[in-house]
Amino acid sequence: MSAPALKLLAALDALKILLPPVDEYLRENGKEGEKTFYAFAQALDKRVSAGEVLDDAILLAALLVPISRAQPPVEESQDEGRASVSRVIEDLLAGFVESARLPRRIAERCRMLLLMQRTLSGERRRKTGAFRRHPLFNEALAVYAMTVEATGEGREALEAWQAGEVPPPRAGANSGADAEGPRRKRRRRRRRRGNGSGEGSGSGAERPASSGSDAGEG
Repeated sequence: MSAPALKLLAALDALKILLPPVDEYLRENGKEGEKTFYAFAQALDKRVSAGEVLDDAILLAALLVPISRAQPPVEESQDEGRASVSRVIEDLLAGFVESARLPRRIAERCRMLLLMQRTLSGERRRKTGAFRRHPLFNEALAVYAMTVEATGEGREALEAWQAGEVPPPRAGANSGADAEGPRRKRRRRRRRRGNGSGEGSGSGAERPASSGSDAGEG
């Protein structure tokens, strides 16, 4: 069980070596931080005890969610538009990979699960169809369900996602480019050249190109 094991590690002062961001979070947030963090661990234990199969990325992400939630918002335009979780978590995952304690694939999956929590909670807006088709959508929703259980927040949003609906975004929700990826350029439609004069066909080919594209795409 993760909760008893983590409490033992904390008592032995071993978290600062194994999970530095968790150790820092617990020290900075006191009793309230402990209550929140171990609520996530207990939500995780509950699913494991029930026989639910959770991969390593989900297990790690669930434990890092409270740390991610406690960090200040990450700047949207960094790493050439690549979305990022908080720096302490980025450093932790990178350290795990470099020391061969965690496969790069698991670290990246964990990172993506944490990023997707911002869309599930309504903090960031995203095209719903593309988001639902993401290969990690169900795993991200499982992590979000543990967040709801641990904090008591976001139950309406969770139920909406589970029902196939889209919960309304939070006030001031971000819709930055890194949530959607690079915006694709619209393709200009080529208009067939008519039998009119060269001047007329030239101006006719120039004007509808953008307006026709807007109508088709919009």
